[in-house]
Amino acid sequence: MALAELVDGALKLRILGPNEICTTEPNVSHNGYMYRNSVIHTVKHGEAGDSADWHSNPLLDEKTAHLDDLDITRLETR
Repeated sequence: MALAELVDGALKLRILGPNEICTTEPNVSHNGYMYRNSVIHTVKHGEAGDSADWHSNPLLDEKTAHLDDLDITRLETR
């Protein structure tokens, strides 16, 4: 899978392989991209409750919606 994050307005892309683990920081917008045959397990941690913990970020969508596998590989920043 690949993880796209928007950090201080800049796109950061990481590609994760088998047995790799990633954690996102609170309040950092992120999207996951699943390659064919990807298998993941997600654990959501943090405060429980009724407060909204997901917010759309149109800027992140604008920077990632058009990307394909080759673009992600080319733009990976690790």
